Amino acid sequence: MTDTTENKANHRPSKSALSNLVMPDSVTLSESGSVLTEHHDGFDYPGELTFNCVNNFVHDADRHFEELQYLALGMIGELEEERSKTKALEYELGQTRIMLENKTTLLSSCEKALEERDAAQYKG
Repeated sequence: MTDTTENKANHRPSKSALSNLVMPDSVTLSESGSVLTEHHDGFDYPGELTFNCVNNFVHDADRHFEELQYLALGMIGELEEERSKTKALEYELGQTRIMLENKTTLLSSCEKALEERDAAQYKG
């Protein structure tokens, strides 16, 4: 079955296509050998999700609307995954802070107990 333009416009690229875990159908290289665009599922896609690469991709005169849709949906997928990772890291950071506060409280209690012991020994 061949995809129609309508089907492709509604297709969201997989995470693997964005992170280069799946080999592209083809690539376009610069003179220096870096990947300018990758061809996935009938669409061109920037070789990297850096500002310069995406900016050049978007402003290419031969760019089609469907390719920009594909890019936008793919970048949203990347953002969703990064947001999920960020939430997990924020939770882990919160747990680490709680653990650190507990250890700091325990250390303060131990220091106070040692000071009281030393004061009692000094008096005696």
